[in-house]
Amino acid sequence: MRRTALIGISLTLLMLLLVLSSAFIFVFQGRQQLIADRESAESSLSQTQQELDITYDTLDTSGRALATAEATNLILEGQLVESQQELDAASSTIATRESEIAVVSSERDQILSRPPSIEIIAPSVEASLLLGEPVEYDIVVADGVGVTAVLVSIDGEQIHAYSLPGNPTERILGEWTPTEVGDVILGVQASNSRTSILVTRTLSIDVPLGQLVPLGEAPFRTERLAVETAVQDARQLQLDDSVDISVNFQNNQEQRQDNVPLLASLTVTESLSAWSLFDLTIDDFFLAETAVSFRYNSQQDTLNISGLGASFDPIDAYDYAGAYSALLLDQNYTAVDSRFLPLDAQMVQQSLIAGDVANSQANLLASNLFSQDDLTSLNANLEARQLPIFELTLQQGGLQFASFFAAEDRLEALNEAWQSLPTTTEQIFHPEKYLAQETAVAVTLEDVSSTLGEGWNLLVSETAGEGLLRVYLSRYLNEAQVDTAVSGWGGDRFEIYQNEETDESVLVLKIVWDSVEDSNEFSALYPNYPTRLLTAAGTLNDLGECWSGDDVICLFQSGIETAVVRAPSEEIALEIGATLLDD
Repeated sequence: MRRTALIGISLTLLMLLLVLSSAFIFVFQGRQQLIADRESAESSLSQTQQELDITYDTLDTSGRALATAEATNLILEGQLVESQQELDAASSTIATRESEIAVVSSERDQILSRPPSIEIIAPSVEASLLLGEPVEYDIVVADGVGVTAVLVSIDGEQIHAYSLPGNPTERILGEWTPTEVGDVILGVQASNSRTSILVTRTLSIDVPLGQLVPLGEAPFRTERLAVETAVQDARQLQLDDSVDISVNFQNNQEQRQDNVPLLASLTVTESLSAWSLFDLTIDDFFLAETAVSFRYNSQQDTLNISGLGASFDPIDAYDYAGAYSALLLDQNYTAVDSRFLPLDAQMVQQSLIAGDVANSQANLLASNLFSQDDLTSLNANLEARQLPIFELTLQQGGLQFASFFAAEDRLEALNEAWQSLPTTTEQIFHPEKYLAQETAVAVTLEDVSSTLGEGWNLLVSETAGEGLLRVYLSRYLNEAQVDTAVSGWGGDRFEIYQNEETDESVLVLKIVWDSVEDSNEFSALYPNYPTRLLTAAGTLNDLGECWSGDDVICLFQSGIETAVVRAPSEEIALEIGATLLDD
């Protein structure tokens, strides 16, 4: 048993020894393997370290290369930006050059397609061109390609043609003689090899002042014929073709002088001086602000024209109707030259003409000659015209007289009145008195030169008539007051004395009325005149009432008689007044 145990122990020990041996051998072999592995690892590590060193060297080299590359890249990027800027600048320069080339090309095309330029140096728009007198023209034409032809025309009709060699500039000189009065159109057409242009200028051709032309050759013949026909039809009068009527071109001042009524044998200047005692100036006889285009002068058988424009406007047609109507009346009815008639008789004829003319103009407005726009324009012109006191008063009386007969379509009665003229302006303003043949009362005035003293001379002795009294009072009395004041006029006489040494004047006016009531109405209303004229209240005296200013105006009344005296002083006026009352 013990032996077995020993054997077992021996075997166990042997097994342990074998195990230990195996373990030793295993450990030894493992150690060797570890050593080998370590050596291999160390070798690998060494190799790896070498490779790592190489890698580090490579990495360091690559880093330096990368830094160099990055620096190079930055430089390249800067160069690239600079190059891009240069490229952009070059592109912009190219675009600018292309735009400039396009502009130059466009300008060149425009220049090549542009017509020539024309400058009309003469005649200028303001040039005074007269019928029958040569007119010189001076024209400059220019073209970049060259002018090849120039045509000069008047109202579309060629008067000169010029063939040119194609120079850039040309100066054209020539002349033409106007053959018609009125506005004409000067046309200049210039051509190059491709295109042409027409430039026009409107010129006004007048007749020298005072020169006469036949009525048929006056401006706007077609338009005037329409007016003539309308007036003839309305008035039922025809123009005597055997009488030569001329047209006279004149300025407004000449027309103004023609319309101042003359006193006795006085000149226009002397008459205007006398009229100042009635507070009338040249502007009270003639339209001052707006000239009438046409007026007829019966003494010279001429139609006077002034201020005619470029076209025949409605106001021109209206004025021509008035002038032509006066011409018809003058040619159909023989009237005494008004310059040799007493003042009231002058005013009768002038009033008849003014009224008949106004009636014809009213008929013209009612015709189909004017459109509504024409009438609107015409009425605006007439409202702005404002007839002066003298012309307006006579026109009102004459129109009242003409309308009195024309109202019942009694033109024959109006024509009979032209054959047997009213004897006073009272008959003009009161046609019923014309039919009743009521005449004026003869009024005489004693010579007051002895009362005035030495140096005073009688300048005018005339009848004022109801017409002049209306003109006189109209300045400071309204229409109703004037009508009341002068109605019932029976007759009058006025005289004007002048002292050349002292340059003083005296007016003496004595009026006889139909009744004391008429005399009282005048005496009640007349004081408004000197009060407003002299801006002074009247002072009563034993003879009447006087108003003082630069001179003195006195009013005297006795029954159906009234007297107005205008003198340098109240003393002179009262002395004359006493003489009148004694008369």
